Amino acid sequence: MLILFLMLCPLISGYGFETLLNLIRSAFKKGNIPAKNGRFATVCVSYAAGFLIMLLISGIANLLCVFLNLGLAAGSKLFAGMLIGVVTIFYFVIIISRLYEALNRLNKKTSLGGVREMPNPFFPVTAIFLSGLSLFLSATGFTYLVGDQTIETVNSFISTGELYSVNPLTGLPYTGGFPTRLKLMCLPFFYSVLCRTFDIDPKFLLDHIVPVFVSLGVMSCFYALGDALFKPSERKLLFYCVCMLLLLCTPASIGSPGFDLLHAGYRGSTMLLFIVSFCLLSLLRKKWGGVLLTIILEPLIASTAFGIGACFALSAGVTVISVLPPVKRILNQNKNDGEA
Repeated sequence: MLILFLMLCPLISGYGFETLLNLIRSAFKKGNIPAKNGRFATVCVSYAAGFLIMLLISGIANLLCVFLNLGLAAGSKLFAGMLIGVVTIFYFVIIISRLYEALNRLNKKTSLGGVREMPNPFFPVTAIFLSGLSLFLSATGFTYLVGDQTIETVNSFISTGELYSVNPLTGLPYTGGFPTRLKLMCLPFFYSVLCRTFDIDPKFLLDHIVPVFVSLGVMSCFYALGDALFKPSERKLLFYCVCMLLLLCTPASIGSPGFDLLHAGYRGSTMLLFIVSFCLLSLLRKKWGGVLLTIILEPLIASTAFGIGACFALSAGVTVISVLPPVKRILNQNKNDGEA
C-alpha cells in the first residue's frame, strides 16, 4: 500500500498541477498551447512535481501542528485530509481539461492519428538504475548517520504521539525548549505520518524505501531536463545516462550528491538536489508555478538564509541572465527555429 501511495498520489497531483499551469497559460495566450514535452517527459515532470507537492502539504500540516500545538494523530488526519483534497481537486482539473480538449477536437474535426511514437528507453534504463540502487541498499545496509537524528526524532514522535516534546537521544523532556526554525523542517513529520499510517518501521522506511523514491524523482528531473535541452532521442538518453552514472557511481566524498543519494537518501540535503533540479527544469520550461513551488518548499526541507535558498538564487540568476541582450537574442532565435 505504501508503494502504491508513493506512486499514485504524486502522479495524479503532479499531472493535475501541470494541467492547471497549462490552462492558466492558455488563458493568457490566444489559441491552445501545444505540449512541448514528450509523453514520457510529461510523466517524469508530473511525478517530480507531485512528490514535491506532497512534501509541501506535509510542510503546511507540520506548521499547523507546531503553531497550534497539535499531536501526531491530529497531524496525520490533517495531512491526510489536505492531501485527499488536493488530489481530488487536481483529478477534476484533469477531467475538465480532457473534456475541453475533446470539445476542441470535435469543433475542429481533427484526428488524433499521426506518427506512432518509438518505444522510449526511459523506463527500462530507470528500472535498471533503481534495481541496482535497491540491491545496493539491501546488500550494504550502510546509512551515514553522523550528525543526523532523523530516525531518533521519528521514533520519539511515534512513541510519545507529540512533536518535539522530548529529546530523541535521552527520552527526557526538553528543558531549554527547541528552536522554532528546526521545528519548521517537515521531513521528520512526513516520515512519522507514513510510519504511523502504514505501520512500518522507521529505520526500514528511511533506509530502504525513501531513497528509492527520491532517486526516482531525481531521475525524472534529469530525463525531463534532457528532453527540454535536446531534440534527438539519442542525445536525451545520453544526457540522462551520463548524469545518472556521474551521480550514482562517483560518491567521491561524504556530503557529495552521489554519497547522499546512496547512503542518506532521506536527508534534507538529498531532497535539496531533487528540489533544485526541478527548479532548473521549471525555469527552462518557463513554468513559473513550479519555480514558486520549489522556492516555498526549500525552507521547509533544508537550512536557508532567512528563507532565501538555492532555488531563489538560481531563479534570480537565470532571470537576470535571460534579459541580457546576447542571451535574449539566442533564446529568440531558438524559439523561431522551434516554430519553424
